[in-house]
Amino acid sequence: MKTKYLYLLVLAWIVFGILFIYVGYLSLDIALYTVSPSYPTSEEANWAKPMLFFGTCLATTTLLVFGCIFFIFSYETCKGKSWVWNAGVIISTIFLVIFGFMLASLMVTTLLFTSAFTVRTLIIITIIFLVDLGVIFLITRPQIKSYFEI
Repeated sequence: MKTKYLYLLVLAWIVFGILFIYVGYLSLDIALYTVSPSYPTSEEANWAKPMLFFGTCLATTTLLVFGCIFFIFSYETCKGKSWVWNAGVIISTIFLVIFGFMLASLMVTTLLFTSAFTVRTLIIITIIFLVDLGVIFLITRPQIKSYFEI
């Protein structure tokens, strides 16, 4: 029996996937900018460019992979696979802690260095944090647990 909670959970997984792919795309844009000739660095800071490029490429890859995983979660949720419930609880709890720390640090960063980039990043991380809270709320509903036969 499918309930409105199930449809909301599938929608939350899809929104999560879209947000992660969008943030991954933004991270890729930053990675490409760091190796472009127009990236402003002094000769002393030139040593940091490869590390910055590696870090942003790693973030891009991670975000794009998790974006695809969330699309798989939404598809498998419709099929009622029980592994999705277990993996969803684990991943959502880990992400809640990670995004909580990111949100706190971005709030301080935005207060100290207000720029369009920090405000936009704060808004995106806030949306992701709220979607993750929604996923945890939805996945713990009794109707969802009975759907997954947990």
